[in-house]
Amino acid sequence: MKTRVVAAIAILSCGIAAAEQHSATHEAILAQEEAWASALVANDLPKVDSIMHRDFRLVRAYNDAPPISKEAYLSMEGMSASMADVTSVTVISEAGPIVVARVTWSMDWAQEGVGRLPPHFDMIDTWMRGKDGVWQVLSRVSQIADGPHHLQ
Repeated sequence: MKTRVVAAIAILSCGIAAAEQHSATHEAILAQEEAWASALVANDLPKVDSIMHRDFRLVRAYNDAPPISKEAYLSMEGMSASMADVTSVTVISEAGPIVVARVTWSMDWAQEGVGRLPPHFDMIDTWMRGKDGVWQVLSRVSQIADGPHHLQ
């Protein structure tokens, strides 16, 4: 009986440690997502650049659009955002320094010559933790959502 109690405590302790690690990872990814959204509103491209991994790619799952590199993303002309809210972050998978998260954003943004852009997005982001402990987004697969996350 004593062995079972010790085993149960050990299993429970492992579960708590895993939950704390997951929570810390979730908070770190949420902080980076919110920093990215804030930087877009502030038009702070150096901050956006620092959040993106050097090999970043944006894949838009709509309009048969080709992937966008980090350089192309940062050099898009005439983009402006007056609001960008991270409405949800769910860590889907974590494997050492790699995390995959489902993320939803709502935005009020536009592009010169195009006008207002779709306001709601459902995305899959892959994040990579560097040797310095800083998380950078490696890729984003983005699709237009029908409405804000909290209404879905």
